[in-house]
This record gives sequence, structure tokens and C-alpha cells, in this order.
Amino acid sequence: MDIDTARHRVNIRDEAQVTALWDWVEAERGLPDFLVNIVFQHTGPYPNELHAAAARAAVVNMTRTLAAEWGEKGILVNAVGPGFIETDAIKGYGEGRGVENPMIQHLPVRRVGQPREIGEAVAYLFSPVADYVTGQVLVVDGGAALLDSWSTI
Repeated sequence: MDIDTARHRVNIRDEAQVTALWDWVEAERGLPDFLVNIVFQHTGPYPNELHAAAARAAVVNMTRTLAAEWGEKGILVNAVGPGFIETDAIKGYGEGRGVENPMIQHLPVRRVGQPREIGEAVAYLFSPVADYVTGQVLVVDGGAALLDSWSTI
């Protein structure tokens, strides 16, 4: 098995394990009210990253399918689609943290997002103001999804 196939299997399997865990929680402890998936840069395409594109599409469609299946039980299922967030995982991309960073120079907001901003998006989906939101991906990416292609970033 090549590395791309292995990565795809792990990504899809991780989400399947979340679903299995959810079923166990439901059986053992009663129904939770919310499930929020995190799916990074899900709008592709991703040349030379087929495994990542397929896994992200799977998470988005799993989110929508579970929202349709579990909605009648009162469970809201959504996802947050973060863009480039200032974490250890992106330190190897480009240099610098300002507009000079090639990773963010094309973003409309001209900066890397902060982990707090993703946490606030998740908090919104858990809040009463989102009681009618399900099956959606809340994109928090500094406008990156507005661009024609991620290949420019």
C-alpha cells in the first residue's frame, strides 16, 4: 500500500470511528444534541493531493448525511471548515506571519487565522442561535474559498 492510500484510509476510518463512537454514546448515555466535524480546506481541487481531497469530501458528505438521518432525533450535525490557522502544523508553509508570507498574501484578509476563531465558530454551532442550522459547513478561512484556486496560495 502506498502512502496516499494509507492516508486516505486513516482519514476515512477516523470519521467512521467517530460515527461508531457516537452510536455507542447514544446507546449508553442517551442522545447528544450536536456533532461538529472539522474539515480543513474542503473546497479543492488539490493537485497531487487526491487522498486529502477524497477524505475531505467524505467528511463533508458524512456531515450532510448524518444531519439528514439524525435530524428527526433532534441532533444537529455540522462542520467547521477552517482555513490557514496559526498552529504548529502550518509553520513549515512559507515564511513569516504577515502579508509577506506566500501562504496568505492572496487571502482577502491578509492574515493567518487564530485558533480562537475556530473555537468561536464551533461555539456558535453549539449555541441556541444555531438551533435551526444543520448539515452545513461553516467556512472560517479569511476569504480563501472566494479565490479561484488554492494553487495560488
